[in-house]
Amino acid sequence: ATDPEAGACQLLADYVQPFGRLYFWTLHLCDYSDPLWCPSPYLRVVPQQKFAIKILCPPGNACTASTGNRIKFLDPRGRGPQYSNWDGGGICQLEMLESDRAIWPYESASLNLDGGGRSDFKAWSTELVRLDISA
Repeated sequence: ATDPEAGACQLLADYVQPFGRLYFWTLHLCDYSDPLWCPSPYLRVVPQQKFAIKILCPPGNACTASTGNRIKFLDPRGRGPQYSNWDGGGICQLEMLESDRAIWPYESASLNLDGGGRSDFKAWSTELVRLDISA
């Protein structure tokens, strides 16, 4: 696009390097009484507060329409440098155990509960997690 008559970056040929898909998920902390609608997501929660988790999935098959999805809370304090989730040194790649500050109604609930079978969002609301962050 060095031709001044063609205009700067106006032609399809100016963009010749497709890189794939870029997905963005949005996490909402919702009132436990209405997690599927979630009209006013919380900005934060306090210890012992009941809340539900809803993840909005981007279009383009970013979330499958199945119940094969799980969620867990990780405790990143004292872990050293932060890495991207695709990096082998990232906490999601190394940490297998859920934080002991995430208190589910029964042991290993986060391994058994799924976010539902929809592809536009996933919601964890049938069994509520409680965060014990008072220490």
